[in-house]
Amino acid sequence: MILELQRLLPLDWAQRQRTLIRLDGGFGDDANLSWLLPWSYQVLAKGYSGKRALAYANRVPTADWVEVRPGQRWLAWSPLQLALGHATRTLVVRWLTPQASFKHALYITTLCDWPLTDIANLYDDRGGMEVEIQTDKAGLLVARRRKHHWAAQEMLILLNDWAHNLLAWFRACALPHSRFADFGPKRIIRDLFTIPGQAVVNGKDLVELRLQAAHPYAAEMADSLKRLWQLPESPES
Repeated sequence: MILELQRLLPLDWAQRQRTLIRLDGGFGDDANLSWLLPWSYQVLAKGYSGKRALAYANRVPTADWVEVRPGQRWLAWSPLQLALGHATRTLVVRWLTPQASFKHALYITTLCDWPLTDIANLYDDRGGMEVEIQTDKAGLLVARRRKHHWAAQEMLILLNDWAHNLLAWFRACALPHSRFADFGPKRIIRDLFTIPGQAVVNGKDLVELRLQAAHPYAAEMADSLKRLWQLPESPES
């Protein structure tokens, strides 16, 4: 994936230094990290081994743990560092599960000067992306849709990305000053894009868009759509 990224987006050394590669535990083994670090990207990875995380956590002095969620989550710098051939720091995470047992994980990062709480928060930001992906799939009804051929599956993914970008653009440009501003992809598709109406098209030009006045969202949606028509055109338009 990194080689494909570099083929499509050839970044120089300075640009790679400003680009963060974040890896979940399934990709955070020593071999992957040792291969990735020489490319000079910033890295934040969850360690692959739960047994290693427990062993590192047992080496942390009690006084070094920082409680970030009372009675539920703790952070500490590891007294042991991985020998990966490049400067990294290792953060130990401890949390209490609903079953009242302790779990541990290691975060390995090149952001050596960052506070440990900032590193943990940065890694946890991935949760927002996962929720966004889930709402995309739910709204676009592709949660269980699969294609048997590789090319067809790739096209489905590309269409999903295109639809996501279209929804993000529509939300940012049309909805900020309306009661729909906090609508996610699922509600935009389900509640707004299904308003009955009629489009008047002349050749390739959309001349008029009529919404059914009886719909409870029609009037405010019409005001939102007007903002799109009032946006200044780009030089390429």
